Amino acid sequence: RKVPTKAMDREQWLQARSVCSDKVPVLMAMVEHRAWIRQLEHCIEDEGYQVPVMDHLSCRFARWLKDEGDHVIKNSALRKVVHRQHQVVHETGNYILDLRTQGQYLLAQKELVRLSEDRERLLKTLTKLLYDDDVPVQPALVDNFFC
Repeated sequence: RKVPTKAMDREQWLQARSVCSDKVPVLMAMVEHRAWIRQLEHCIEDEGYQVPVMDHLSCRFARWLKDEGDHVIKNSALRKVVHRQHQVVHETGNYILDLRTQGQYLLAQKELVRLSEDRERLLKTLTKLLYDDDVPVQPALVDNFFC
């Protein structure tokens, strides 16, 4: 576990709420998703890095969606959005990896911005699952706390 960084405001930590045990799997899925993105970014930046699972139906997040996520996400419209956003992240990631394989390193680096935007859209949607009593859990803390 990492300790709070200087970039994280002390008030954020003081205002962070505990997470109900039934929401911990959502937080862990968010962490897994961020880890997949980081692994892909490292792979794009360094050929020696292992390529993460690129099939959107086979990665750890997809397994969570299939095994738990679809039960956790009660709202069917939100569930469809999560599935589609997850697929888009993988489509973008595959495109970037193809660029890298073709030797288009600068374009691949540039497209990492789009991947980051896709990631944030999915995480924002998942954050909706963390609301409790109309007050959100601080999901931004998860990235720094668990990874």
